[in-house]
Amino acid sequence: MCGPPSWSAVLLAAALAPPATAQEPRLALHFNAIVAVGDLQVSARDSLTVLGRQVPVGAAYSLDPAPGFDVGLQAGIVGPLALRASMSRVVRKGAGRLTAQLPALPFGLPSRIDAILPDGRVAETAGHLDAVLVARLGRAGLSAFGGITFFDLEARLLDRVELSVPGAGPIPVFGAPSLRVADSPRGWNAGIGLDVTVLRAVALGVQLRFARATAVLEPPNADPIELDAGGLHAGLGLRLRF
Repeated sequence: MCGPPSWSAVLLAAALAPPATAQEPRLALHFNAIVAVGDLQVSARDSLTVLGRQVPVGAAYSLDPAPGFDVGLQAGIVGPLALRASMSRVVRKGAGRLTAQLPALPFGLPSRIDAILPDGRVAETAGHLDAVLVARLGRAGLSAFGGITFFDLEARLLDRVELSVPGAGPIPVFGAPSLRVADSPRGWNAGIGLDVTVLRAVALGVQLRFARATAVLEPPNADPIELDAGGLHAGLGLRLRF
């Protein structure tokens, strides 16, 4: 017949027991390293002066996936419901291609220009305000969230293009300095997360967030540029609970 459990066994069982799940922690800090998944396609049109004549120019950029961060503060409201305020930032870079059909030029220059633009850049900072629903099973927690997102975008999409004429050195043809344009659209976001408690107040987690808004960048003396802000962000990070 077994005797009563020893105090050491009771303490060990208490230490290994999963945390209570009825109420989310009052406060939790979320730190995530994120990656913006997939390329961002941006198209722009302009009209530039070539030897005293206006020439339409088109530029198409493919900006690469990029790392960034997503940090937030989550507050438990009632039961499994919480509110979270987060900020994320990603800076995408990549090359573009500029095309233009030119009038007849001297020096035997070609009538069509197909040039590489190496300096495409879109910096995206976003603030997210979300409602969060959490389901816990032992030390694991699965969350679903969604809400409103405020974007702040700054883009640099066009650069000066030069033609190299044999024997004459570089001759600047397009008077197009780099364009820095910005917009602050409002959109939405939704996502899911999974975290695992490793210490009483510390957890490791993964997160997928999809956000979307339509930004309109308006360069001076050029056609507006419309692009999709947000996209899919995959994150991995730390949760600190209070």
